[in-house]
Amino acid sequence: MNKFMRITTYIIASMLLLSSTSCSLGKKDNNNISNLTAEQIMEKAYQAVKIECELPFHSINSISSVNASEKILINGNDNEMYLTDTGFTDFKPIRFKKYDGNVEYYYHTAFSDNDIIYVLESLVDYGNFQIPDFNDPDFDYENFDFEAMEKAANISFTIYSIDEEGNILTEMPVKGLEEYIAKTDDITYDFLSDLILLGDDSLVVTIKSDIGELHALIDANSGELGKKIEFGTDDNFFPLICNDVNNNIVFISDRDIVSELKTIDAGSKQLSPDVISLNDIHQKIAFVIKGVNEYIIYFSDYASLYGITSDGKVEELINWSDSQINGENIEFVIPLENNEFIVIERDSFSNSSYAYLLTKRDSSETANIQIINLAVDNYDDTLVEKVKQFNMLNSEYYIKVENYNKYYTWDNNDLVNSPEKQLQQDIALGKKIDIICLNGNSSIFNNLANKDVLVDLYDYLGTDDTVKKEDLVQNIIKIGEVNGKLYSISPSYNVGTYALKTKYCNKENWNINDLINVYQSVPEGMYLFKSGNSKEIVLNMLLYGNVDFIDYEKASCRFDSSDFIKLLEFSDTFVNDSSTSEDTDMLCHDDKALLDYFTLNDIKEYAHERYAKFGEDITLVGVPSSNGRGAIVSANKRFSIMSTSNCKEESWKFISKFFEKDYQMSEDVYTFSIPALKLAFSQKLDESMQKPYYINKETGVKTEYDDYCYLNGEKVTVPPLSKKERDNIEKYITSIDLNGYYFDDDILNIINEEAAPFFAGEKSVEETAKIIQNRISIILSEQS
Repeated sequence: MNKFMRITTYIIASMLLLSSTSCSLGKKDNNNISNLTAEQIMEKAYQAVKIECELPFHSINSISSVNASEKILINGNDNEMYLTDTGFTDFKPIRFKKYDGNVEYYYHTAFSDNDIIYVLESLVDYGNFQIPDFNDPDFDYENFDFEAMEKAANISFTIYSIDEEGNILTEMPVKGLEEYIAKTDDITYDFLSDLILLGDDSLVVTIKSDIGELHALIDANSGELGKKIEFGTDDNFFPLICNDVNNNIVFISDRDIVSELKTIDAGSKQLSPDVISLNDIHQKIAFVIKGVNEYIIYFSDYASLYGITSDGKVEELINWSDSQINGENIEFVIPLENNEFIVIERDSFSNSSYAYLLTKRDSSETANIQIINLAVDNYDDTLVEKVKQFNMLNSEYYIKVENYNKYYTWDNNDLVNSPEKQLQQDIALGKKIDIICLNGNSSIFNNLANKDVLVDLYDYLGTDDTVKKEDLVQNIIKIGEVNGKLYSISPSYNVGTYALKTKYCNKENWNINDLINVYQSVPEGMYLFKSGNSKEIVLNMLLYGNVDFIDYEKASCRFDSSDFIKLLEFSDTFVNDSSTSEDTDMLCHDDKALLDYFTLNDIKEYAHERYAKFGEDITLVGVPSSNGRGAIVSANKRFSIMSTSNCKEESWKFISKFFEKDYQMSEDVYTFSIPALKLAFSQKLDESMQKPYYINKETGVKTEYDDYCYLNGEKVTVPPLSKKERDNIEKYITSIDLNGYYFDDDILNIINEEAAPFFAGEKSVEETAKIIQNRISIILSEQS
């Protein structure tokens, strides 16, 4: 394992790649729930009650509890250990060893049934080398000597057994690690982490390398590393591992393509032939934990918690979203004896941990509730909180969330299914959905609008004292318009544009001819983009967000047009290999690359481009389109209401909460995107003329500081925007008429597939454009 902090620079062409998160190789049965009662729909719902306690740690490394006991051992990220009870009413610190000076140390713990705590200590002593504060905002990552730090480090490992007071019962240095290092040719297993019980008196430790890990027995009394535990997989396997109720070790055979659960027997220390199939679980499993009562273990994906009984039966126990928990933010789950659970959840905005007690809901609570079905592709913290608030304040309606992110399905590198595809299929099959919330500019909204299955949200703006149309940034909300009707609306937006030095072009929002003419006039050898200048990448970057070639309202396309042919021919002038050894950060600044793509989500980013990355006056040219209509606007949390919904008014009341001032000024919207509310947008523009600042929590004193960025290793001070620059940005954003979208994967795949023979000289450009036109016309016809 790499023992030290490494700095890796990534070149991310974010405008080119459709991100994929969860992966699976199957598709869960998607039964129509229209005829189910609210009680049946909420069968896996638990009541989550926040445990009001002052957690004495910022985050948690590990939690373990003892069978038939209310004792819970918590190992905090600050190497402090605590014992507490299931009510989290008292945190008793365990007074164990602490180190001062120029060292780093880490503790991994295991809690035995006889109340002995085993501790694996990893100690890194840097001697006279001074460790810097990596959290210092002025820390110079570029010039710090990490190699010298690594050479100064002396690493040792010690295994302890201690009592609940922290008294040391046994202490032994770990011996035998050199045997594992010596037994491998090109992989060094040299770092120990994690500790897990095997039976009543054995421990297993994880031995890590840079690319993999293995597990071995360790004797707590002697510190001797024993034989390697054979999982039946290669050494680069990262298992999800825990104890079962009998202190056997159980593990998931694969984290991404989940298939089965296996067991290391506590008696024989060998792999058991018994295997439990998990083929019905189609999401990535996040963690496994020791079971209680009839369940030998529990495991969780991002949607649900499951239990496995002693006879191998897999049961879904808790639906996280129905229980107002964000499954992606769960750090730990502690099962209790009475079929209740404690869940530790991390808030991604505050970066703090919170504890919740989950108890089974009484089915009678949902007998008279009307269910509002919300389909999302990303159930983030904000949605979780808004859904939770709505459900707490309503006795007649309840929002049930289905996270379609689980339907991402890959076959090798080919995307087989996606949230959008699955959602359209479900709607076609008549599945009851009331609200849709998707991120980005997917064409699904245009397709559904053409099928007349969405309501016109203009009819709801301003009703029941909700946000009015005139309160919103007018041109931006039109991204949801089709034929004058507002079929979708978003509380915030992303605005992206290409920029170049004004000396090369002083015309805003250029068309395709402008692009070609300008690039043909620049000095020979200049790159078009800072990175990614191959034929295919150039074509994809110029198609990104481009609305010129598809009319979803009419289900037609124009890939045989002269403009598309020009793009093909222009892309063909580039090379096949786009790699470069030059520092991409300096290319635009040094006149070696023409264009940089950036977003105006943070208005101050304009100043970073103008005063650092380019170093002189710049022109925002949008994306090349037939009519030069400007930058790309893409939507975040894009809401629609289905026309088949019986809860349209209540659905709109829920959506309208995202347009209230408090949310529009929240970090989720205000910091990372352009707010839809005029008031918030105007204030964000005004703040771009100010220096950044922080407020001392104790004194309340506001302190300004200089904004800056690093360019070629040098710190460059970036001034606030002037009033003229602020007003120009406002004018630019409010005049955008190019509401771009991402091409569906099927469409983009067709373009790239058919363009390849043209780039190879095997087909003419006219023939290529004709084939693309015909193939995509068929897809659009099918979608309509």
